[in-house]
Amino acid sequence: QSATGLSDLMPLSPPARVLAMLQMFCGVMYLALIVTRLIALQYIKHTPKKNSDK
Repeated sequence: QSATGLSDLMPLSPPARVLAMLQMFCGVMYLALIVTRLIALQYIKHTPKKNSDK
């Protein structure tokens, strides 16, 4: 079982279970995308700029 945040409700039919799994997966991937984007922005901010005058 996985914590779906639905308290005592569980999807019983196979299509409902697939939908619940997809929703959980999308939620995790959305959070990962936001964290990755924030890390990338910080990395770009603190990376020294290259001098292109050479």
